[in-house]
Amino acid sequence: MTGVAEGVRSFGSPRRAVILAAIVVANVQHITRSAVRTWRYAGSDQIPPDSERRPVSVNSLALSVGLPFETVRGHINALIDEGLCIKTDLGIIVPNEVLTSAKVVASEQVVWDAFWSMIEELRLINFDFEAVRRRTDIQTALVLEPGFPTDVGQPPRRLISRVTAEFYVSCILSGAAAYGDWGAASVASVVMVANAEQLAQDPQQAWLYSTQDAPPPDEIRRPVTIREVAQRLNMDRESVRRQFHVLVAQDKLIKVDGGYLSNMKFLQTPAVLKSGMDMVTAFYRMIYDLTALGVRL
Repeated sequence: MTGVAEGVRSFGSPRRAVILAAIVVANVQHITRSAVRTWRYAGSDQIPPDSERRPVSVNSLALSVGLPFETVRGHINALIDEGLCIKTDLGIIVPNEVLTSAKVVASEQVVWDAFWSMIEELRLINFDFEAVRRRTDIQTALVLEPGFPTDVGQPPRRLISRVTAEFYVSCILSGAAAYGDWGAASVASVVMVANAEQLAQDPQQAWLYSTQDAPPPDEIRRPVTIREVAQRLNMDRESVRRQFHVLVAQDKLIKVDGGYLSNMKFLQTPAVLKSGMDMVTAFYRMIYDLTALGVRL
């Protein structure tokens, strides 16, 4: 949820931040999915020029993020007015001058640090990254042409950021599909993560409750408050409180002593389980692509 929180802080709302991120991902998708191209623009100072970015149409963007055409067009017009993207004859791009601005670079740093924190946490619970690379059931659009580098001293920042950006956008859209609204999905996801943080930091418990048919019981999950969720998402407390009210009324959250828990019965419904599996699939694809590209995790 770090990416969502940074998006809210920088661009005002989860929806606008995700639309902007989806444009960036679409602009460079042809680069991300080619080993040779993505290594051409792998380092921190090797950002693809505007001429290499493929514009995305409003219609394609609306289909990819699952929102009505007019809603997406309205947000894009606002982003254009703010100078965050531009319209060309072929569609929309986020130009270099935006991607290299101090605000975006600062947000990228926060997300970059969060990514490596996640990798370190996975190492602590003995997650086997190489086992993911050896799997044969992972579907990926990455093309591994011959002749791309496979061993570098420093992590190739731009390469990693492009691959992880696809993962983050995919997860946000999967969550929105389960909850019907990006705002609700963002709030509910923070609650769910906070509830399970203590479990995730204990290798034995992390693996004990690692499958969808082994949910952790309520008594070992940590309740979270509205204030904490608002702080984590960089959202005002009243907006988050309204989301909590709706989610409790829909039996998606439950109020307990000390705060709120995700309703485990709701988390076990087919829609949420599918959303979770979509996120897991996107995660494995991200790890597979990074390791296939020679990134050492």
